[in-house]
Amino acid sequence: MTHKKGGMEALSTTNEAPDSISRKERASLARMCVRLLDLWGLDRRQQAVMLGLSPRTRSTLRNYANGTPLPEQRDILDRAGHLMGIIKSLEILFPENPELIEAWASTPDQALEGLTPYQVVAREGLAGLRDLRAYLDYLRGQ
Repeated sequence: MTHKKGGMEALSTTNEAPDSISRKERASLARMCVRLLDLWGLDRRQQAVMLGLSPRTRSTLRNYANGTPLPEQRDILDRAGHLMGIIKSLEILFPENPELIEAWASTPDQALEGLTPYQVVAREGLAGLRDLRAYLDYLRGQ
């Protein structure tokens, strides 16, 4: 799976949605996020949780997979950026182990108090996703 930033470097630190991310970039990012969540073996309800959507929005996820762009909303764009950062770190940390990358979201980790990364996000939301990315970035720096 190949990943690119898709304009994520354009995100600002304000709560406003960035207007410098084009519709095309947001559509590409939406497809990449759904492919990543599929790769991790998460069901549609779990995928919705990872993206901060209502677990009942299965059609929204299907639309994202088919090219509907992510909305210009800070929360979902931040989540997408963290997901792309997480997969980048996983690919750097485990380049020869795609099975580990695929199982990552549903594998309990002692560093996460025995929780899975999915459970961390389900419990803590965007902050949990941010913390997971920071944790993997820390591991990359060791």
